[in-house]
Amino acid sequence: MEADILKTLVEIKELLSVQPSNWIPALFTLLGVFVGGFWQFCNSKINLKALSEAKELEIKSEVISKQRQQWMDQIRKTSSGFLAEYDVIVGDFSHDRLPQGKHDDLFKSSNEKANLIILMLNIGKPSQEKAIKAVVGIQGIVQTFKDSNSVTAHKIYNAHRNDFTQALLVIFGETWQKIKRLE
Repeated sequence: MEADILKTLVEIKELLSVQPSNWIPALFTLLGVFVGGFWQFCNSKINLKALSEAKELEIKSEVISKQRQQWMDQIRKTSSGFLAEYDVIVGDFSHDRLPQGKHDDLFKSSNEKANLIILMLNIGKPSQEKAIKAVVGIQGIVQTFKDSNSVTAHKIYNAHRNDFTQALLVIFGETWQKIKRLE
């Protein structure tokens, strides 16, 4: 662009030095050079702003997608441990073979996991509320074993466990859709 402007200015100079009557076309040419340069400057500024906004959106999308993936991985890991511990608790309760020391350690660990899961979810979202309610139901299963027979307690536990697993699948599906849409 600078080379074109210099070339045009040299041509204007030659026109002015040869014939003074060529000044009017030379002035219009000079005016065209400045207007064209100004127009190109404005367009490049607009294009740069649009490019900057697009890059900012891309970076935000990448960061949010990564954070959502980490969130899902953390819930998966914590939920897996939570359910595995409660499977042991329920199995031992149904066979009356849960030693007190093991009982305390499992309850402490599983309650920590349950609390972490609850804190990671949003009760204001229906699928996440369902998962929270299922976790609370699972936590109450020991009382169910104490209050009713083993068959009833197993049915209740399995229903809560299934509700929790299904709610997580819905949550993860919703989250994947958001990641795909770059929300």
